[in-house]
Amino acid sequence: GIAFIEAVRASAGKPMAIEVERGGRPVALTLTPEPDANGRGVIKAMVAQAPEMITVSSGPFEAIARGAYEAGVKVCSAYPGTPSTEIFESLPQYKDDLYCEWAPNEKVATEVAYGAAIGGVRSLCAMKHVGLNVAADPLFTAAYNGR
Repeated sequence: GIAFIEAVRASAGKPMAIEVERGGRPVALTLTPEPDANGRGVIKAMVAQAPEMITVSSGPFEAIARGAYEAGVKVCSAYPGTPSTEIFESLPQYKDDLYCEWAPNEKVATEVAYGAAIGGVRSLCAMKHVGLNVAADPLFTAAYNGR
């Protein structure tokens, strides 16, 4: 708290012993605050607890869906076929946070996702690799328009 901040400010250029807890055990550290423009000590480091690690077992399609959700994607558009069908079958669990639709073709799927991106919304578009030929027109237009 405040006492620690005051101790750091008063210790500019002088080693300072502190104790932190790691894994349920005390760990002794020595910090040397650097003087700032006013001669007060400052610490230019972050001391934090490591985040808890969890293991999630999923296949590649579920992982893409989860990655889209965690990345903040809000609009998803696709044309059916592998892999888009399998990816989009994994998205309903996030239905409260994502809008998903099947498009009549790959061009429309690309236009929907690109339109969302132009509007500042993260989007996902999925299709078979051969469908990229159908989506080429809006894809090439997006390349020189940006976003």
